[in-house]
Amino acid sequence: MPSTEKADERSLAAQALTLLNPPTEAMLLDAETTKAVQEFDRMFKHGPADAKARQAVLDSLGDGPPIMYTRGGGFGVSTVADAGLSFRDALLGLYVPVEAEPSWLPASQRYMHEQTWNGPVGSAGAYKRNGKLTSIQHINTTVGSESTGSGVYASFRPEQARFGILSRVTIDPEVSWTGRDYLDPTHVWNAKIDGNIWFDYRIWTVVYQLNIANGQWEPLLSNRSALATTVAHSRWHIVGGGESGRGGELRNGAAALSFVVEPRQTYLFGVVAQLQASHSLRRTDGQPIPQPSLSELTAYGVLKADVPAIYMSHVVLAK
Repeated sequence: MPSTEKADERSLAAQALTLLNPPTEAMLLDAETTKAVQEFDRMFKHGPADAKARQAVLDSLGDGPPIMYTRGGGFGVSTVADAGLSFRDALLGLYVPVEAEPSWLPASQRYMHEQTWNGPVGSAGAYKRNGKLTSIQHINTTVGSESTGSGVYASFRPEQARFGILSRVTIDPEVSWTGRDYLDPTHVWNAKIDGNIWFDYRIWTVVYQLNIANGQWEPLLSNRSALATTVAHSRWHIVGGGESGRGGELRNGAAALSFVVEPRQTYLFGVVAQLQASHSLRRTDGQPIPQPSLSELTAYGVLKADVPAIYMSHVVLAK
């Protein structure tokens, strides 16, 4: 680039600094998420809000390739050095989505299960192919609290040659998350309503052990089986309205869970994104509150999470 063009560009950049605006909550969401939540707002308020239409927008939040995990800029020598691991143990302790790099990583070290849970007014999406999770929860006025969850999982069976007869394993997921809640009641509906609604955004790190006697995954008997991290909390009064966004990351041990393993056992571990919506709404005349239509009360939250990698390390306690 000629020197005059460089000078013009520097001048333009300097002038643009005088017009620089402060950060906004909208910047917490990527362009695809912003587009999807705006479509949800419109759909929930004005329709159609049928299951097929909701699922189409929900699936759009789960599109795209896996994001790159960041420990060591991806998997590399610095990953091994930072964690104090042998190269072999670091390599065998990396679990990623089905479509993630490196392509030569075996299927045994890729996410093998995806699952969602939701109640009457929630919806969720979980995708093992790219590690993307979405949980959407509306306020259900017929119950005090309701939650939606979405999760991805990997599994392993410790070999005695590496893990001895007893080892302490630590699973350390990397999670990038964004959240957004929205409240838009009609003043006709809430004229005789008082109280608050609130949203709790949680990231769970979980582990289960396969019970071969009944063929079920069960919590561990001798260790805690979960770590729940509340990454955000918001509260609204019912006469208010608006939207609120948030976002962040969990990595470098922020969501790590340790437990003891034995050989000849099979373990399932993963990450769950849970969004819980609660309320203390009541009618001022003492009458019960029926569930309003979405056009009368649009009140919901969205939790979107990317899980690009789960790292596993171990310390042999007994050989």
